[in-house]
Amino acid sequence: LVPERLAGEEGVQRGLFELLADKWMGRDPKRGRAYTWLPRHLGDSAGRSSPRSFLEAIRVAAEQTASDAPLALSAAGIREGVQAASQRRVTEIGEDHPWVRAAMEPLRDLLVPCGLPDVQERWNDDVMNAVKDASANKLPPRHLTEGPVGLSKDLAALGVFQVLDEGRINVPDVYRVAFGLRRRGGVPPLRR
Repeated sequence: LVPERLAGEEGVQRGLFELLADKWMGRDPKRGRAYTWLPRHLGDSAGRSSPRSFLEAIRVAAEQTASDAPLALSAAGIREGVQAASQRRVTEIGEDHPWVRAAMEPLRDLLVPCGLPDVQERWNDDVMNAVKDASANKLPPRHLTEGPVGLSKDLAALGVFQVLDEGRINVPDVYRVAFGLRRRGGVPPLRR
């Protein structure tokens, strides 16, 4: 059982995390606090993160941190943990919604955030048919008949796409990294 204070008090949680991990994701506060950085990079477009993704990130971070490091989790290890967690989350969403991979694969190497036209340009008829075929044994995207605009709505509903105020599309790191999309200054995408 988790002690009550640890379960309910953020200050206690942060203090414990900072006993395990580097305080900052770089040499100074510029890159952010490890305690808030990790869940922020594991969250979908609504900020929800899966416990499995979090545990995978921590496991890999611990494995990748040098044994002679002063703390159990280094900033570099945490970044590698996010990459592994992204791979796991993409596998999980693919099991429930196989069409997501067919929709996201053509977006590999796209720089996000980007405009919807940049996404639509890569979703030709072949991609839309691949999405439909991938849905043969599971529920298809609800708005597939609306074409690329509908497909982007469905990806947003799943938390894979985040529609920003100005209408641009962002992809949260938990999906972006494993699907191979790029972001300036972000966790590097996984390479094939």
